[in-house]
Amino acid sequence: RLVHIDFGYMLGRTPGGLNFEDAPFKLSEEYVRVLGGVGSDAWVAFSTAFTAGLHAIAAELHEVQTLLALFFGDGAFGADAARKLGDRFSDLDGDPRRTVAVATEMIRQAHGSERAKQYDWYQWRTNGIEP
Repeated sequence: RLVHIDFGYMLGRTPGGLNFEDAPFKLSEEYVRVLGGVGSDAWVAFSTAFTAGLHAIAAELHEVQTLLALFFGDGAFGADAARKLGDRFSDLDGDPRRTVAVATEMIRQAHGSERAKQYDWYQWRTNGIEP
């Protein structure tokens, strides 16, 4: 199994300060095919694990933000990263039903995002990174 977590993106950093993507995370058609398509057993397992992960981070968000601030020190990036991380998870209030609703919406936004496709094209043309 291979999972790539772009912590820079999660913490609000984008290449060159450009922010092409508006999706909460990248969920390419290729990955959906690997899962067996929307509604497959693997898709359900992915959605369930994603929701559980959101619920877990919401429960420990303050601690994660504190660690970021400590790790980066007094620099502006640490405080900004901690704030942006809090902003990303501001819709989560600990209610499992709310977490399911937020996760479902995040997956919907990410699946097939046109801006993510545009960013892939940009990365390919400017940096030779193939989607």
